[in-house]
Amino acid sequence: MDFNKLSQIGLRARWNKAHHPVREHISLSHSGLKLEKARLLGFLMGDGCVTSKKSNTVSRHHDIRFYPDDLLLAKIFVRDFESLYLKTPIIKKMKNYFIVHASSKPAWEDLMAITNFGSLEWSFPDNVLISKAEKAEWLKAMFDCEGSVGKNRIQLQSVSGKGIESISLLLAEFGIKSSVCIYKRPNPKWNDNYVLSVCKANLLNFLNEVGFNHPAKQEKLKHLADVPER
Repeated sequence: MDFNKLSQIGLRARWNKAHHPVREHISLSHSGLKLEKARLLGFLMGDGCVTSKKSNTVSRHHDIRFYPDDLLLAKIFVRDFESLYLKTPIIKKMKNYFIVHASSKPAWEDLMAITNFGSLEWSFPDNVLISKAEKAEWLKAMFDCEGSVGKNRIQLQSVSGKGIESISLLLAEFGIKSSVCIYKRPNPKWNDNYVLSVCKANLLNFLNEVGFNHPAKQEKLKHLADVPER
């Protein structure tokens, strides 16, 4: 066996040893961190990415990135990631948003085993998020990222028709009525855009059952739902 192969075997062995405590934590502790995982999945599916790229002939980079427009969301993501994967992501301030980044092969493996994070293929990960509390936390994180509060409704847009349909069905489980329309793009090469709307009559129910972590959106929702100030 030549030196390069021996070097690769040694490197893999060292990485496996370093990753073992995290994989063990995932196996033993995640059953008690279901809301944290639901929220993290919602953040990543709404405004993040989970990637694996070859860096050289020996190794790959396994990266998890989140792009919130509010510092509180970035801090919540960091807290949840630390609890789930024993690593602290780095927050970088950009002009109008933040980049939250961590490299972790065990985290990448765990997340990719749960769902597809592609913009066209995603849908609610019902294989792991079972309870009503988990579903509400995932919805809240998705609306934190992709939802907007307008003059008389909340809207969420995506190019994934399957994803929008899964959100509409989830909202119905909470007694929240929604409607979906399809926006045809002027360029035939562009994907259709699916727009989900929750109208004013359902906003108070949305506030009580789901709501936002995003402070500005939560305040707008309270005002729109005619919740009196305390």
